[in-house]
Amino acid sequence: MIASQKQGTPRGIRNNNPGNIEYSKNNKWRGLDSPPVEPQGRFARFQKPEYGIRALCRLLITYQAKHKLKTVRQLINRWAPPSENSTGAYIQAVADSLGAQPDDAIDVTDYRVMKGMVIAIIKHENGMQPYSDDVISAGIAMANITVPPPKPLTQSRTIAGSTVAGTMVTATAVINETATQIEPLAMYSETIKTVFLVIALLGIGLAIYARITRDN
Repeated sequence: MIASQKQGTPRGIRNNNPGNIEYSKNNKWRGLDSPPVEPQGRFARFQKPEYGIRALCRLLITYQAKHKLKTVRQLINRWAPPSENSTGAYIQAVADSLGAQPDDAIDVTDYRVMKGMVIAIIKHENGMQPYSDDVISAGIAMANITVPPPKPLTQSRTIAGSTVAGTMVTATAVINETATQIEPLAMYSETIKTVFLVIALLGIGLAIYARITRDN
């Protein structure tokens, strides 16, 4: 699966087949276009890039589920055999894109892993990655890999907001209580009263910060 060396648009992009998957009559890929028109008649063509990305994903899933290939090295060795590729550089490029080591076990059914693999393979196969995030995501979704639910940031903010609100109510009560306790100190200087208030407010501020940090 070597990217075209011709000038202009790379073959994989022209064919809507950014993984340069070989054409076979036995592979009834969804969205498959008419037989190849390249001189060597080797690579599949798809009706739109989303179908080509879907096929790329489905192959990786098959490699892992059927052939038990667990690491970046194992997957790319099968995807791009050393007999016709600079496989070592390919493996390292994909591993780097995932923030992994070549022999780390990965799970291609994890959306984030698959997306990293897809982007790295497209770039290595074609020398470029021209597709928008929407196109990449649509192709992955068509392979039945779903986007993970977002981390509950909104919930965290709500919790944090509730915590702050609750703590502020407590803070108000403490301030009022502190003011009541300081009331008898009217006979003393304003400086002493100010010191007591500052200490109380600092304690309240630290309590709010500690609770927000713990909840998040």
